[in-house]
Amino acid sequence: MITIDELEKYCEGKDFHLSEFTERVITMVNKKDGNCPCRIDDIPCPCEYHLEEIESQGHCHCNLFIKN
Repeated sequence: MITIDELEKYCEGKDFHLSEFTERVITMVNKKDGNCPCRIDDIPCPCEYHLEEIESQGHCHCNLFIKN
């Protein structure tokens, strides 16, 4: 199970932070056994696409992370 504390530590020193939707997304991630809720395939969260999405869109697809 993924936790807010783990994700906050993951964001430290990076150019993004957790969004206002964090609790809702974490619930979905944990229902998918730690996998990204936005992906059809079982890809662990944070998924391999999140950095590119944050850079290009200002947030990842599931809105877990948003650019500072």
